[in-house]
Amino acid sequence: MFSGRNVKPLLIGSSLMLFQQITGQPSVLYYAARIFKDAGFASDSDATRVSVVLGFFKLVMTGQLQELSHDRSASLK
Repeated sequence: MFSGRNVKPLLIGSSLMLFQQITGQPSVLYYAARIFKDAGFASDSDATRVSVVLGFFKLVMTGQLQELSHDRSASLK
């Protein structure tokens, strides 16, 4: 796991996880409903719906970035 071709992907993945934790991104998602309610959404359910949409958007974008990285790595070989 720590040798050969696995070192670079492991380092990149670990760096991304560390960056997410340092920037507070998980905290924003945890408080997203409250943040959206404070931003002017009328009810708790509206704020919760918006945070669900935000989570779904993040899921879709993660998939897109993953596909893009696979396409790029395949073209580099």
